This record gives sequence, C-alpha cells and structure tokens, in this order.
Amino acid sequence: MSRRLATAGSDPSVPEPIVGDDKLFSMHVRMHVRDEDSKDSVSTGLRNLPLSAEGMALIALAESAQDIASGFNKFLDPLPEISTEITALISECYAISSALRELNNAKEEPRYYQEYEIIYNDVAVVRETLDYTFRDVTRFFGGLGRPTHISRRTAFHQVWREIDDFFYQESTASLCKRLEASRLFLTELICVLMDG
Repeated sequence: MSRRLATAGSDPSVPEPIVGDDKLFSMHVRMHVRDEDSKDSVSTGLRNLPLSAEGMALIALAESAQDIASGFNKFLDPLPEISTEITALISECYAISSALRELNNAKEEPRYYQEYEIIYNDVAVVRETLDYTFRDVTRFFGGLGRPTHISRRTAFHQVWREIDDFFYQESTASLCKRLEASRLFLTELICVLMDG
C-alpha cells in the first residue's frame, strides 16, 4: 500500500486518508458516518480531544474490543455451525485491541510526537468508527439478557442474524469486514508513525 500525506478535503469533518488504499479508506469512512446531530453520541468531539484524554479513549476502545470478543465467545457453544465466522470476529477484536494499545504506547514516546500530529485526524476517524461499531454490537448483545420463552440456541441465533443483517444493511459489508478494515487502517497508521 502506498503511503502519502493527506491534503485538506472539502469537508473538514471527514479528513482525507494519510495512508493506505483509497478504496479501503472510503469504505471505512462510509461505514462509520452517522447523523452529526445525534444527541446521545459520546463520540461527538472525539476529534478534538487533548492528547491525554485521547490516550484514555484509545485504551477504552481497546478494552471495549476485548469485551466484544468475550461477548462473541459466548456464541460459540450454542452456534457451532458458524464457529469459523465467530472465531474470525473474535480474532479481529483482539487484533484491534492490540493495535490500539500499540498506537497509544507509541504516541507517548517523544520521538513520535511530530509524526502523530500528522496522522491525528486519521486516528480520530478510526476511533469514531470503532466507537459506533462497538456501541451497535453491545446494543444487540443486550437482547440476550431479556426474558424469553425461546431456547438459548434460538436466542443466540436470532441476535446473530440481527447483527449480521444490521451491518449488511448499513454498509453492504459484514461486521467482520468492517473490523478488518479498521484493523488494517490502524496497522498502516502505526507503520506511518513508527517509520516516519
């Protein structure tokens, strides 16, 4: 993948990519864009966090990724027929958590301060994407805690279908593809940060 500096776009709220494949990035941005006027989103203003608060945001997202992985781990027993898909999701979540922690650790090193300022907007886009995605998944997980007369297997299968349908309708891509796009973009950002 080519690495290049971003130029200022016409819409400052959606910064252009500094790295990676434009097609991948455009898909990545398209998947996360929501109503900017939403009142209940704690993501509002994520792009303007001070560096100390931003570090906390990266760690919080890393922990959320691990929580999502743990949540999907509970699907393995009742839904063995799709264990490959579930395991892939779990792996992506743990990989994202690891990448977020690596990015956070690297940005704390003085030798990377200048490079981090260059990729800051791109990191903000990934943060927002993951924040929205994790909130959506957590909302669906909540359906498993409601009292129901259906079997455990049926309940998990129903929630799995709801998650699958939701992300396909929203972005014509599976949740796993969305997480993969975020992970690949994070990996490229880390490379730019460390390689200068």
